[in-house]
Amino acid sequence: FESEKKESEIALLHANAELQSAILKRQKTSKNLIAIGSAFVILLILTAFQRYHQQHKIKLIEAEKIKELDRVKTNFFTNISHEFRTPLTLIAGSLDKLIKNINLEKYPFAQQEILIMKINNKRILHLINQLLDLSKLDAGKEKLRASKGDLVGFVKRLFTSFASYADQKEIRLTFNGASITS
Repeated sequence: FESEKKESEIALLHANAELQSAILKRQKTSKNLIAIGSAFVILLILTAFQRYHQQHKIKLIEAEKIKELDRVKTNFFTNISHEFRTPLTLIAGSLDKLIKNINLEKYPFAQQEILIMKINNKRILHLINQLLDLSKLDAGKEKLRASKGDLVGFVKRLFTSFASYADQKEIRLTFNGASITS
């Protein structure tokens, strides 16, 4: 009976040892799975961070390209504005001479047409000066200043500048109920 008991104890010890071994293997496998899972999560985090960093770099490069394009456009408009300004100033001088020297009896309509040309010339010069002011604003050389103005008078001058064109196209322009064209 004792040998059976000893065999049973030995079998029980072997079973216990196998169980302990299985538990250790399972614990080892669990630890390995946790380590692999942790490594995978870390890899995902690193990949996401790297992707974010690359996208941030791309946005910075795009912003720099946009700034450069804006600078090139500003330089272009500044150069073009200067190129237009000189001939327009010369035209304004010629129009002043025409107004002074025109024979109104021989050409009664000419003075009005020349005045319209003069107004449009001034308007274009004003627009060019505004473009140059925008260039200065963009370069930080000037600050924006708000001012009050006569909006109705401004719009009326705009309408009047199109009077001769409207006459050519046989279009009747009116402003505030008053006819601007003939």
